[in-house]
Amino acid sequence: MSSVHGPYEDTEDPDDGLLHYAYREGDPFGGDNAKLRNAITTGMPLILFRKETPNYYTPVMPVYVVDDYPEERSFLIALDESFRYMGDVKELSVDQRA
Repeated sequence: MSSVHGPYEDTEDPDDGLLHYAYREGDPFGGDNAKLRNAITTGMPLILFRKETPNYYTPVMPVYVVDDYPEERSFLIALDESFRYMGDVKELSVDQRA
């Protein structure tokens, strides 16, 4: 789940077109963080729920966890399946980002 007014700094980066999804508080290698890291390995699609206003959520699916940025304590979430086939998302060309 992602919320604009939530406790985490989830942001969609206009430069790479990906959602930078903040780690869950606590152990960076346990709980939900471990599950999201596992989704990178398995390629398992997920459903992202966006909290638009209190008690209203918009499902976005399928989304894919495509990378992990431990130095930023965030995961990269592709909101479009095509990102799964572009190689290293840290090294996208200008055309690929567009």
